[in-house]
Amino acid sequence: MDWRNSVHTAWRQELLQGGYDTVGVLKFHKGTVVGLGTAQKLWCAYWRKLDRVVFGRAADKGAAVSRWCFVEGGEFGDNLHLHFVAQAPFEAIAFCTVATALWSDLHTYTSNTQYSQITPMQYNSAASGYFSKETWLLKADVAGAECSRRAASDFDYDSFQNQTQIQRIQTQITNTALDDAHKAVLRHIHSTTERRQLRQRLAELRGIQRA
Repeated sequence: MDWRNSVHTAWRQELLQGGYDTVGVLKFHKGTVVGLGTAQKLWCAYWRKLDRVVFGRAADKGAAVSRWCFVEGGEFGDNLHLHFVAQAPFEAIAFCTVATALWSDLHTYTSNTQYSQITPMQYNSAASGYFSKETWLLKADVAGAECSRRAASDFDYDSFQNQTQIQRIQTQITNTALDDAHKAVLRHIHSTTERRQLRQRLAELRGIQRA
């Protein structure tokens, strides 16, 4: 059995069929080297805060943003970042805006809206394949496993989309920060589309050259 390929295929199917509609990468400031212990604390703190902002006290009873998280170290192991796929608990772009703003303002180490990227999932198959590419190492990815959550099934999540939820968000995030994050999300959506189109054109050119 090709163990790596089998594990990757299983994870890819999970991400494709799990209802996930949001993808992201949580980075630290460019040039800032953060150790795994510190990174793990900041990632966990971020997800706890996001769950609390979205669901209030119900977060203590299992309400959570459903997500799978995967740690990567970069080409030379000095660029720790956390990839994730998630199920937005309300409209996807609005959720990405809130999530982006919270990460950029979490700590002096966390990157700004320009460097990290959280967007609706645009290309499900490609994204699922990319994020699951190193899942055969998941047994060693303690930080990613600790940040991952399955939302409790006995909550009526639609009931959280109300004025109280909006007030919690506005208490934690200024309108200026939300506006900046929203613009960043739209930029990242556009850049993802452009990169995808460029790869397709290059693939077509390579096909013509081989023909």
